Amino acid sequence: MKSTRYFFGIAGVTIGILAFLSNLLLAQERIQVQPSGSMTWDQMVQIEAQSGNTSAPGRAIHSPLPGPGPREIGSSPEGVLRPGSPVDKRDVSVEPPPLRSSSSVRPPFAPMVMGPTLSFEAIPDNNTSIPPDTYGSVGPSHVMTMLNTQVRIQTKAGVTLSTVTLATFWTSIAGSKFDPKVNYDAGSGRWLAVCDANAALATSKVCFAISASSDPTGSWTFYEFDADAADLTWADYPGFGHNATWIAITHNMFTFAGSFVGAKMWVIDKSTAVAGGPLTTTVFPTSFDFEATFGTSGSTLQPCHTFGAEPTLYIADNPGYTSGGIRLIRISRITGTGPAPVWSVIPGSPFAGTGLFLVTNNFNFTQIDADQLGLATDIETNDPRMLNAVFRNSRIWCTHSAGLPVSPSASDRTAAFWYQLNPTIATPIVQSGVLDGGVGKHYYFPSISANSLNDACIGFSRSDATMFVQAVYTGRLGTDPLGTMYNIQVIKLGESSYTKFFGGPRNRWGDYSNTCIDPSDDLTFWTIQEYAGTNVGGGVDDGRWGTWWAKIVPPADLPVQLSYLRAVAAGQNSVRVEWGTITETNNFGFFVQKRRTGELEWTEIPGSFIPGHGTTLEPQHYSYVDQSATPGRWYYRLKQIDLDGTVHYTEGVQVDVVTTVSESSVPTEYALRQNFPNPFNPSTTVSFDLPTGGNVKIEVFDMLGRKVSDLLNELKKAGTHQVQFDASSLPSGVYFYKLTTKDFSSINKMMLLR
Repeated sequence: MKSTRYFFGIAGVTIGILAFLSNLLLAQERIQVQPSGSMTWDQMVQIEAQSGNTSAPGRAIHSPLPGPGPREIGSSPEGVLRPGSPVDKRDVSVEPPPLRSSSSVRPPFAPMVMGPTLSFEAIPDNNTSIPPDTYGSVGPSHVMTMLNTQVRIQTKAGVTLSTVTLATFWTSIAGSKFDPKVNYDAGSGRWLAVCDANAALATSKVCFAISASSDPTGSWTFYEFDADAADLTWADYPGFGHNATWIAITHNMFTFAGSFVGAKMWVIDKSTAVAGGPLTTTVFPTSFDFEATFGTSGSTLQPCHTFGAEPTLYIADNPGYTSGGIRLIRISRITGTGPAPVWSVIPGSPFAGTGLFLVTNNFNFTQIDADQLGLATDIETNDPRMLNAVFRNSRIWCTHSAGLPVSPSASDRTAAFWYQLNPTIATPIVQSGVLDGGVGKHYYFPSISANSLNDACIGFSRSDATMFVQAVYTGRLGTDPLGTMYNIQVIKLGESSYTKFFGGPRNRWGDYSNTCIDPSDDLTFWTIQEYAGTNVGGGVDDGRWGTWWAKIVPPADLPVQLSYLRAVAAGQNSVRVEWGTITETNNFGFFVQKRRTGELEWTEIPGSFIPGHGTTLEPQHYSYVDQSATPGRWYYRLKQIDLDGTVHYTEGVQVDVVTTVSESSVPTEYALRQNFPNPFNPSTTVSFDLPTGGNVKIEVFDMLGRKVSDLLNELKKAGTHQVQFDASSLPSGVYFYKLTTKDFSSINKMMLLR
């Protein structure tokens, strides 16, 4: 039976209200916190060497305890429009109807966009802790990974400099550590780290560390906060963000019996942290965010990792409220001065004073665990809490997972939801999207970031009954249509089934991941994600997780804009690879690479080089026939080379090579292919794959969201299909074609050039 994760607990809500009432007499407290110690990275490495690096017994970190359950805030006030309403003008102006798909969608040129230029192992499973709590960050010269097991510093080429245990890194502070995170703060040129200690104990602590410079192999200073001086509650699941003025650390507070009490926040005057002496810290007491009129409060508050000189530190959370069945997220903020911060919700909510706003893409708070290949044991995906938030160019980007379909239907998959928010306007959701693979496909523990050009990248894990857990990502350009993302790309394929309990009740995964920006150019993305490694036996604890880094260069820096890439069976043992470009800049040419299903490495096909056209603004078309493709499933990609020798890779495309020319192959998953040719005049072919038969609808929309064609609406059998689109009556421009079935929806973009 599949497990579910959701927020619940009336007792927790009651306790939270009581805590709020008691806190009416308890104003926020300003404290001075002395350093607990300081230590260089070399000293940590020496301690590690002296300890002999003996393996600790495996420990299962508790699952993140749930906050209060889904709660109805009441009917919408008069005049408040719900997303999806025919008169909801906010939706029309912000996100045209054809783009509001429940699936990942892709603009044109997807094969060449958001390809990883480098990937390498972060930290493997040493069999001492589940889950790893996957997290790390990137600085000017180093990559730093901090997990529940170990802390590792690498070069940006993936060379490991040294590794210590989490306990050794935090040795200046006593206690059993868990839930670590580390960020590089480009504003101060420092590394910042947090973690918790002593779960479910009266000695519960919040730990903080800051480096002395941009070099993480130098000196660090460590601090600790008593989670609750009254020893009645303990701190779990840190939120962690910063701007030019403050460093904010948030926690969910629980009784020792596991009842949720409320959120608590420590706000550090950043100037005192950078100085390396005592920290000036303002403590916002448990349930500080309780709002009396509607009785609202939050949980798992995520302060933004803030880029630039923004004076306000914004916070996003997903507290579990609904209005008429529509979910709400909350936005709040910290203002004031370094030693005197003030917390408030942003104005403009339809429920005045709550900071709550109706989501554009609704979701199910019941989140089931994820299927995986080879085992009936599911992977824990946790719940729909907000997982991270960043602030860039006056916008908040944040993400969480949740169940689909929407209640009252039973959840049958986990999807990743993302948002771009403008906290200064009354309808702050500028755009939002959903990464949804369809029934039985699960996307979990997403993290998001945005660069200086408003490009965005999301990394996450995914699995289903036909797939070991993979580390993957997707992204979008700042100029792409609202709500869209490119094709999902694999960082690291899963290697086997995963199961590890260490005596606990759940097959733990996560509890989060991180996606960040390279401070060297403020453009390049890095993401660290978890995948299923190779298990070491058939025992209940013989599974192995792994963590992997990927460096992703946005397409604005790529010299070629690809309009399509496809591979088609061209006869027995033959595959024709076809691709086209819109523009080329200093393009020397292409090599064709391939790999078989199950293989990890790509092989360059001898003699496959195709010269490019240097620099051209004219569309170009290329093809290559591989005559050495034995029967089976193959993947093909391009290796594109600049005139200066710089190399870029496309994503892979799939093709099934059959035993005989007449043999047919039924697709294993839904897919909407890029139209061919593209650009086109006046007609083009749209291809799509159906793993099961059913009614298929394809509609075409213009840039304003107006439907210009009902291209297809009929029953189709399982298989690969094509349909012709004739645009003779339409003007030149960009159009969107949307495929919809019972279980799948996807959108692609095409260009008509007359």
